[in-house]
Amino acid sequence: MTDWIIAVSSLLSASAIVFLWKQAVLLKRQNDSTGQEIDTLRKQIRADHERSRKEKAQKLCLTWSLELEQHSRSAVALVANLDHQACLDIIEEKPIKISGRWKNNLLSCLVDFCDEDSLKKDGNYFLLEESHSARIRYLVVKVLNILESILVSWKHGIADEQIIEEEFSTIVRPKEHTYIVETFRVSLGKRVHPAIEEFIVYLKKNEQPTGIPATHADD
Repeated sequence: MTDWIIAVSSLLSASAIVFLWKQAVLLKRQNDSTGQEIDTLRKQIRADHERSRKEKAQKLCLTWSLELEQHSRSAVALVANLDHQACLDIIEEKPIKISGRWKNNLLSCLVDFCDEDSLKKDGNYFLLEESHSARIRYLVVKVLNILESILVSWKHGIADEQIIEEEFSTIVRPKEHTYIVETFRVSLGKRVHPAIEEFIVYLKKNEQPTGIPATHADD
């Protein structure tokens, strides 16, 4: 009787071991499968995120192209040729004398505001009133604000950095000392557009011989 009980107990123990072993194998397979599914999901999320960042960058570039109208471009080109005091006068919306050398840019940025005949002149200079300075200031600041909003997305990785850098390295060219109306921005205050300032510093540090900045190390 005792031998029979021992035999049955041994058999049950062996069956339990086999059962537990099968359960362990099954659990491992499930874990492996779950791990693969998690890896696949992680890769998919990363791919979707990168695609979203590229789409965001493309939309921002399109916004830049659509928003940067000719009179805004002309205002930026005009201000880029002015000294610190002239930029201050425009920022403070004061009367200002503009050389006739910049006539085309001046008339272009004021095209919807006034015509050449309505502007006062003193020899080869145009005598702008407060309203003219205010108009020019508005156009330039509008361009800077649009650019700042785009570069905030670049700064925080919301948009694809490489696309933004390639697109906007054409308006910030350290080798040519072109930093998008730098004198005006300094006069306005660098803290007003911090993302633009950071972008310029980045391009100065990373510009390559081709003129295109190096991509981020973690890209």
